Amino acid sequence: MTQEIFVLGYYGWKNTGDDAMLYSLLEGLKEVFSDSRFNITAASWPSTPADVNVNLIPPRVNPNFIKALLRSSIFILGGGTHFFDYGNTFKRIIRLTQILLLTLISKITGKDIYFMGVGVEPPSHVWSKFIIKNTCAMATKIFVRDSISMKVLGKMGIEENVELSQDLAFFLEYEKSVKTKGLLGVSVMPYHEIYMGDESGDEIIIKEFTRAIREWLEINPNNSVKLFVFNGKPPNDDERISRKILNILDDERVQIEPYNKDPQETLRKVGSCEAFVAMKFHAALFAYLNDLPTIIVEYALKNRALAHDARFPKGSLIRLEELDGKRLKKTIRDLHMNPDNYKAKVKPSDLRVSFPALIR
Repeated sequence: MTQEIFVLGYYGWKNTGDDAMLYSLLEGLKEVFSDSRFNITAASWPSTPADVNVNLIPPRVNPNFIKALLRSSIFILGGGTHFFDYGNTFKRIIRLTQILLLTLISKITGKDIYFMGVGVEPPSHVWSKFIIKNTCAMATKIFVRDSISMKVLGKMGIEENVELSQDLAFFLEYEKSVKTKGLLGVSVMPYHEIYMGDESGDEIIIKEFTRAIREWLEINPNNSVKLFVFNGKPPNDDERISRKILNILDDERVQIEPYNKDPQETLRKVGSCEAFVAMKFHAALFAYLNDLPTIIVEYALKNRALAHDARFPKGSLIRLEELDGKRLKKTIRDLHMNPDNYKAKVKPSDLRVSFPALIR
């Protein structure tokens, strides 16, 4: 009988980071579980390795979803920051409770439970700490993607069976690109609209990025910019805010790099840039994997965690609250003049560990 493995994650939603984590997860497990079928929760068919047996499970919990879970002998919570409580409280309660219940069902039915490449942010409420702590306590093994997540779990008393690893996208294989002189890659996102439901709050982000890009273009007439779309599905997409910036600038040297279903191709294209300004976490990670001078805008703790573990210089990290219409513009000029001051001190090859090993 074919062994089945259930993988829970935010897949098939046109999000490059999730696409990359899933691809790496399946690529990393296919040799050990070559004769297994992976039941993947996904809204649409994601990019997967050609030689892996994948069964797509729509993410809505229904009888088919539960049957696939019960048939599986292993439950995997795929990479990403599943454990946080900021933003819409009701939605977070629902999502965290769902993960708790699915983990509980897996525990009761005797499955091995693995949380792979996950991020954990400090809970700020009693209810979220209760859910996160009790969910993680049931896992057979937790592979966290950064040292801050490790400390957060430790403070909650979750230390046994926890191992420091990396984000699953860290293991993505791709072809290196030739860098284009003067090309700045940019990743921007509508933070306030997504997490606060306040689109007007993103005006300062638009103003800040517009001024910074204009500064980059004015430094050298041969400079150019690509606005990378890492999330292509409305209403949480990056494309609308990127197009607003594009329209304000009205400069042929600025282009949008559309969402690409193939995360390896996106990683390669990021590598063609000479420098990068990243708001999205996986944009920052892709820039790091390509050893680019990078400015990271910290909209969430995971961005700071990457900067900390990779030892980016202090000036590389800008908190969201520091965006005042001028902060990023000043930093862009220094990035152009002193690129080495914005490179991580720890090379990806030095930070990389082996792919998380699961016991079959």
